[in-house]
Amino acid sequence: VASPTDARKVLGANLVVTGSVQRFGQRFRVTMNLVQVRGKEPRQLDSGMIDNLIANMSILQDEAVMWIVDMLQLRLLPQEKQVLVAGRTSVSEAYADYLVEGNLDRAIGAFSAAVDHDSLYALAYAGLGEAYWRKYRDTTDPQWTVPAIDNGRRAVALDSLLAPARVTLGLILNGTGKPERAVAQFDRAIELEPKNATAYRSLASAYAALD
Repeated sequence: VASPTDARKVLGANLVVTGSVQRFGQRFRVTMNLVQVRGKEPRQLDSGMIDNLIANMSILQDEAVMWIVDMLQLRLLPQEKQVLVAGRTSVSEAYADYLVEGNLDRAIGAFSAAVDHDSLYALAYAGLGEAYWRKYRDTTDPQWTVPAIDNGRRAVALDSLLAPARVTLGLILNGTGKPERAVAQFDRAIELEPKNATAYRSLASAYAALD
C-alpha cells in the first residue's frame, strides 16, 4: 500500500491518514493529511502539522496520535486518552536509549540506561524484562529469570494501562511455570488493546500450559 487509492483497493478503506516527517537541525516536523478515498478521486478533508524538538520525540508521537483522534472527530473518555499515551517518557535520553537495537547484551544495556535516565519509564522496564527473559531462553541460566520478572512487574506497577507491559509480564510468568497468572495479564492486555495479536497468541499458549 503506497497511496490512499491503494488503501481503498487493498484494504477497503474509506478514510486514510497520510503523512511525512522532516528534520530541520534539532527539530522534527510531522505533516498529516486526512484523505477520503470514496468515489473516483481521493479528496483531502483535513491536514495539520506538528513541530517539535528532537529532545521531545516521545511527546511529539503522543501529539500526533491525539491530533489524528481530533481529525477523525472521535470523542474519547479520559481513561481512553490515558491508554493512548501510556508508557510515555519526557526524558529524551531515556527514549533514545529505548530505541537502540542490537543483540541481547546491547539491548539490556540500552534498556538499563533508559531506566537510569527515567526511573518511571514503564515501557523501558518492560523491554528490559523481556530482554532478560530472552537471555534466559538463550542460556537456560535461571539467574536471568529474577530480573526478568522484577522488571516486568515494575513496568506494570508503573503503568497499569500499558498493554505491552502486561504482555511482557505474562510471557515471563508463563515461561517460568505460572500460566494461571499469565492468563490474568494477557486478559487485561486484551481489555486495554482488543486488537493486540501478540496478547491473543500468548493467551492461547498460557491456556495450553494449564492443560
